[in-house]
Amino acid sequence: MASSIELASAVATALHLEDETVQLYLKNIRAAGVISFKGYGRSAAAMTPLDAARLLTVVVGNGVARNAAAFLEDFAHLKPLSAKLPGKKLEDFLADRIATEWCVDQFPARGAQKPWGSATAAQAALKLIWIGGAHGAKLPRVAVVRWPRLNGGYGDATFASSPLPVRRITTFVDEGRLAELYPEAGLIQTRTVTLRAVRDIARSLRVMTPGFDSKRSR
Repeated sequence: MASSIELASAVATALHLEDETVQLYLKNIRAAGVISFKGYGRSAAAMTPLDAARLLTVVVGNGVARNAAAFLEDFAHLKPLSAKLPGKKLEDFLADRIATEWCVDQFPARGAQKPWGSATAAQAALKLIWIGGAHGAKLPRVAVVRWPRLNGGYGDATFASSPLPVRRITTFVDEGRLAELYPEAGLIQTRTVTLRAVRDIARSLRVMTPGFDSKRSR
């Protein structure tokens, strides 16, 4: 099974960060009760796709480890703009992608018989977008998730916080659309995770935890 320390190491390696840095984020969100825990050593809890999704979110988006739990609370519960994903929160959707499609080995590589084509866009697999500054907490947060499809092209899903004026948008929002909706924002921050990085995390956990893709969120 994959322990929390192994999960932190997998995330650190994938994102080219120091293990100690990611472990600090892990420590802070585990203290908030959002990482599986039942002891240390041999009795430690096996990490789930949801644990991986939560740790990835805070490491990618948050600049200060001690604020990691608050940042996760801001993003984990973002709701989908598409009616095709009723009741699916961002953290659950990320967990599903980590457990399945992002780590499937059958995706054709570039130059292969079945090229990805427009799936190039899916190389930016996860994008977190938020408005900085003193009023940022009162303004929307957005996450965009993309993944390549086996038959070419890519899928995407956009998640947003409730202040977003959904009636004025379609099912997709990026930093440009957010700037148009909120020109008073001034500073829009974006963090992007590559497809390679999230696949590396998923594959590392799959190797360390047999049956990893069958584990569901708690």
